[in-house]
Amino acid sequence: MSRNQIRITKIQIKNFKSIKDIEIECHEGINAFIGKNGAGKSAVFDAVNFVLGENYPMPQSFQKCWLNDSSSESEITISFQDGCSIHFSSADGLSLNEEWGRWKKPKNEERNKYKINYLGSDRTIKSIMPTNGWSL
Repeated sequence: MSRNQIRITKIQIKNFKSIKDIEIECHEGINAFIGKNGAGKSAVFDAVNFVLGENYPMPQSFQKCWLNDSSSESEITISFQDGCSIHFSSADGLSLNEEWGRWKKPKNEERNKYKINYLGSDRTIKSIMPTNGWSL
């Protein structure tokens, strides 16, 4: 891994598309997602792309059809090897937790360290994973 890459160490998703509740520990090297159709493999990438993608994620930009269970909110947390975590809640929006810090609303430049939008608006995490500056 090059010096400027940010490695994802953990992905936690609750109530998003076909995913009820999952925690994925990501290791250095290659991480594979294997499962039957409809198991949620693509939903994992969609969740990461929503939080780290082109647009700043806001509760009003979260589509209600993405909820697995409409009676509760959706949560997506992505943790990085530098100790920082980015958390999205469909009720409260985006927050940032720096190592040993409290959750706070991130400034756009703080999110820029982790987001992938500089690669072009027509690209998604699935098409740019090997070259996007961070890895699973």
